Amino acid sequence: MDFRKLPIRNLVRRPGRTAALVLLVLLLSFTMFGGALTLLSIRGGTKSLEGRLGADIIVVPSEMASKVNLDNVLLMGTTGSYYMKADILDQIRAVEGVERDIDVAFGSFGENPIGMQDKMTSIDVLRMAENLRCKVVVPIHWDVWTNFQADCEEIKVLYDFKKDRNEYKFHPFFWQVGGKYVYPQDKDKIYYHHRRGFEDCFEAPQNIPFRSCL
Repeated sequence: MDFRKLPIRNLVRRPGRTAALVLLVLLLSFTMFGGALTLLSIRGGTKSLEGRLGADIIVVPSEMASKVNLDNVLLMGTTGSYYMKADILDQIRAVEGVERDIDVAFGSFGENPIGMQDKMTSIDVLRMAENLRCKVVVPIHWDVWTNFQADCEEIKVLYDFKKDRNEYKFHPFFWQVGGKYVYPQDKDKIYYHHRRGFEDCFEAPQNIPFRSCL
């Protein structure tokens, strides 16, 4: 008797039972996959909502009320980019119960061509952060425009030159394309660095021909 063929013969001999087992396996697999997918979705939504808990107020332009569901912005964490004038901060501060502190401020950084006014120079980024009394300032848009080759080290040099004399209560953070910044976990960081992969370098055997090399 060939024991290797015995399972196949057993399945072929009782096709009804085999078909039921296959359907049962498929049903269980689908249930596990669907449950895992649902769990991941719920977990992602919970994290998004948790990140918004404790917010004093969410501010969007009035004309956006007719374009987006504001309930989704608050409860589901729907993202969006809105540009508003700086004087809106005075109106927000006047609302009772709203904290006066600004944790993170974003500033468009770069050298504008003649006639353009949508970017700030390095010193303007620092002045904005000082006036807003924020804790962290993050220059943005400098990394996606090729016509002015902005360099965040310019901000860092000016910051180091002025921080003690001007008694800055903030510091800059420079991120990279594909990076992230999570406040307050990353509040003390200055530069973003992608994962270097050193944390698990000795957990698995080396996959190189010469074991003396790392």
